[in-house]
Amino acid sequence: MRRGIWLFGAAIALVLVGALAWQGLSEARRDPIMRSARIVMPQLPTGTAPIRLALLSDIHIGNGATPPERLDRVVALINAARPDVVIIAGDSVNGDYRGDPKFQPDLLVAPLSRLRAPLGVFATMGNHDNTTEPKRVRKALEDAGITVLANSAARAGPLAIAGIDDSTSGFSQVDGTLAAAQAAGGVPVYATHSPGIYKWLRNKPITLLLAGHTHCGQAVVRVAGFEFYPTELLYPRNYPKALRCGIGRLGRQLSVVTGGIGTTSASMRFGAPPDWWLLTLVPSVTKAQVR
Repeated sequence: MRRGIWLFGAAIALVLVGALAWQGLSEARRDPIMRSARIVMPQLPTGTAPIRLALLSDIHIGNGATPPERLDRVVALINAARPDVVIIAGDSVNGDYRGDPKFQPDLLVAPLSRLRAPLGVFATMGNHDNTTEPKRVRKALEDAGITVLANSAARAGPLAIAGIDDSTSGFSQVDGTLAAAQAAGGVPVYATHSPGIYKWLRNKPITLLLAGHTHCGQAVVRVAGFEFYPTELLYPRNYPKALRCGIGRLGRQLSVVTGGIGTTSASMRFGAPPDWWLLTLVPSVTKAQVR
């Protein structure tokens, strides 16, 4: 009798675990949410037409959450929004070390080559990009027609898109990137992978920072208005809560952190759906704000 009860309980537990895993995978592979915001940038000349900027990150191509056919769908969603400029904020690939079998950068080329933005498509490098084979990642992105910005900047209409290389893998050069943005001319928009870069941005003239890396927690437990982030027990957060997800502000710096398209090697999400941002940048003589 006891054995039968034990087997029944084990079977129920197995079914529940399987259902939970299926739910997590389904949430990870769903079409990402398009989040939007209007950002007033006083540096833009009066009369400048609104600029639609798409921000995505953490594709992690080739893992269970992001096979190439899903990335195709994501590209189609972004193109349908008709952005003027697209920024990919790092971790385009999966894998943790050189020779990792999960590393498949060539799968990026065909889907990302279909991105359309008249002012250009730009990408920064992330920790997974840098700790696998960064030259191959860069080549795949460039083969897709994407400009890779690693501590460098490029002009995009009235904007200067400045990409700070990833700080978590030790490749960031903030002062060099600021100098490159100034040399490029235009209104600077800074992009990087991890919001942890904030520690090196104190007292720097950066008013808008775009980032990813956090996956918005990837798993979030909400009970009675309280939020618990289990992944932060394994990977302690090295940035303020304001930079965990979405729109935040530290001093005069406004940050937008996307939850990303893909996941870590654990291809599941709970309470933190994949997303990307469509930001509309408009001129004003008033202080930068989000409406």
